Amino acid sequence: MKWKTDIQKAIKRPKTMKIRVDRLINRILSTPEVNLHPDYQRPLSWDDDDYSTFVEHWMEGGNTGHFFFNINQATGMQELVDGQHRLHALMQFLRGMLPVYDGVLFTDIEDREVMLKSCKIKVGVNHLNRCDTLRWYLQLNFHDKPHSEEDILKVRNMMREEQC
Repeated sequence: MKWKTDIQKAIKRPKTMKIRVDRLINRILSTPEVNLHPDYQRPLSWDDDDYSTFVEHWMEGGNTGHFFFNINQATGMQELVDGQHRLHALMQFLRGMLPVYDGVLFTDIEDREVMLKSCKIKVGVNHLNRCDTLRWYLQLNFHDKPHSEEDILKVRNMMREEQC
């Protein structure tokens, strides 16, 4: 067994860029080939307080982490690999469906264009096959807000089925 090829199995880190969140969401909504809930993702598990707290953190200039997408080499389908809960929070907020700061909606913010120009997010896109996408998902999420053993086993079983 070799560490680099058998254990590490390095996944190429994608180049990242900072973009406006509204532009990312508009692109997602206008592109039917983007899957925000691939089969390996766990179900949404945050509550409204988690979503609001994240959006407030984003609005205050806090580190939001990266939003990682993959373009599947075989199908060309784009999928969200990491950032499902965070992106859901931002989408709900920008649609005026998630209050922050005890009741403030996006439409209540008079200078929201200034806010959108200032509060950017980091996005990265990779071009991986299915097996490497599953590996990358596990690498990205192993240390994050705890996934249940069932969530981790589901992806590992997918890897076995794909013969990764």
